[in-house]
Amino acid sequence: MQTHAKEFFGVAATNRNITFIETHVMRLRDGKIVENVVSATNLEFEMLMAPVLTPLILK
Repeated sequence: MQTHAKEFFGVAATNRNITFIETHVMRLRDGKIVENVVSATNLEFEMLMAPVLTPLILK
């Protein structure tokens, strides 16, 4: 969990706690990570950033 305590990419601080839920599936070889596949559900963050992201996505 992170707190949106400062301005971030033009979105003013809200002091909201934002939960990030991620799953990492890693493939190891000789004790080193050689692949990392991430699946994330970060809807809270995406909704918070919508004013900034929308114009970039809908060009």
